[in-house]
Amino acid sequence: ISSISFNVVFILLIILVSSFIPSMLEKGNIDLLISKPISRSNIILGKFIATNVIVFAILTYLIGCIWLMVSLKTGVWHFPFLYSIIGFTLIFAILYSLILLVGLISQSTIISILVNVLLFFPITGLLSTREGMYTMVTSKPVQGVIDFFYYILPKPWDIHDMVLKIIAGQPVESWQPLITSLVFMFAMLSLSIYYFKKKDY
Repeated sequence: ISSISFNVVFILLIILVSSFIPSMLEKGNIDLLISKPISRSNIILGKFIATNVIVFAILTYLIGCIWLMVSLKTGVWHFPFLYSIIGFTLIFAILYSLILLVGLISQSTIISILVNVLLFFPITGLLSTREGMYTMVTSKPVQGVIDFFYYILPKPWDIHDMVLKIIAGQPVESWQPLITSLVFMFAMLSLSIYYFKKKDY
């Protein structure tokens, strides 16, 4: 749940799933796949849903075991802690929408890993602290550029903080990070479907 653990787990998940799309596009695999009576949209959506189900199972096991061990040790059964499974699966789904698109375009596991790890940390990590950055960056045009990238890119770290507040029973001041991140996810999924439908393999 801490920022360090969150960073490590999500980087490992990104590395784990980044090969799924490039391996699907290998000669022989893609020929067999597109020869079946399945629409290309359903192929992409199926990959997206299946990967998120796998990650949900991994997070359920990992977080569930932590919750069970801490609960047995302390005698405090804090059920809201389990909300983090849903929250972190949602964060992964948002990130995976870009992994899909980069994997389709580059057909490279390495490029997919690099782009998405850099986006997750440090890019979105730094953008989540933009208000603190404004104490050092006073130029309005530069602040405008920072704001632009903050609003168009996903916000895993802001959603992480929202999940922590929900677990602690604290109010969430703004749902903007979640809403704009979901818009990003649907945009990336739409682009992935469009690209895959137009691409001649």
